[in-house]
Amino acid sequence: DEKEDDEEGSEDEEESEKEEDAESEKDEDEEKDDKKDAEESKDEKEDDEEGSEDEEESEKEEDAESEKDEDEEKDDKKDAEESKDEKEDDEKEDDEGKEDNKKEDQ
Repeated sequence: DEKEDDEEGSEDEEESEKEEDAESEKDEDEEKDDKKDAEESKDEKEDDEEGSEDEEESEKEEDAESEKDEDEEKDDKKDAEESKDEKEDDEKEDDEGKEDNKKEDQ
């Protein structure tokens, strides 16, 4: 009987060790998963921050581009106005020159 009890005790012990090993392995796997999740979460956060920075940079560039376009438009209008004024001055001078010529002819 003692021999049978020893064998049963030995089998129970082996079974218990196997369960402990399986539990330990399961805990290690969960720890690895948690670390992996934490790393992924950190990476996502960094990506979000980079995306946010990129978006801000892009908006700044768009604003600068828009401002540049507006400045160019103003310059174009100013140039057109100056050109118009010059043309009017030239026509006025031409008219005065023609009148002077008429007076001289007379």
